[in-house]
Amino acid sequence: MRYHISGKIRPGKKKTLTEDVRIGSVAEGTIFHGGMMAGLRHATMDEEGRVHFIEVCYCLESGLEPMQMELPYLEDYFDALKVKDARRRKKCTMECEACDCTRTYRLPGSSLADRLGLNPEALDRDFIDPGRIPLNRKRQGIGVQGLRDALRSGAEAWFGEAAVKGLYVLFRDREEWFRVKEVPDTKEARALLRKSGLTGLGSVEGARRAAKRNSVAERDDKSNIV
Repeated sequence: MRYHISGKIRPGKKKTLTEDVRIGSVAEGTIFHGGMMAGLRHATMDEEGRVHFIEVCYCLESGLEPMQMELPYLEDYFDALKVKDARRRKKCTMECEACDCTRTYRLPGSSLADRLGLNPEALDRDFIDPGRIPLNRKRQGIGVQGLRDALRSGAEAWFGEAAVKGLYVLFRDREEWFRVKEVPDTKEARALLRKSGLTGLGSVEGARRAAKRNSVAERDDKSNIV
């Protein structure tokens, strides 16, 4: 699931939070380090001083409370933490890493980085949430032909994975991003993906089985990658 996290910076912790966000050390060494840093680098702060960000978490699907593993790290910096679903659970199919469900989700307030005195443009780009990148929908492609067209355009294949409705790839062309979706999991598609530099993607059948077995929706006929 994708969650909307909010909390107030603990008294005396603003300087520590600022430095840790700047150097990218929040939750360093954990499996959720990158996701937490991506969320905080693009967080907002509202008029009441609450910080808001989006983070992917699989605790619920593993039988734990949402954000159970992540909260102890966040509690080092924030008081009064709140966790709420950023997506209706009945629609979730665990395609979180690049799911569209929070791409246009608006967080209240203004940039946390600005409020902390950090220049977002000066921060490295190691921490990116693929599911929050603004996309050029006009360039979106479908199926194998869409994959061929994207590769011919010279765009860089940046991220890909298997989803319920097919393989999908996020492409970057300079500062523009777009997606090719619903690519059938065939030998031809896999060959094109290897050519683009993407290997090790899961299978569509595997994604469907996982969604059916683990999704909080307990269904595999509704893909969030749309």
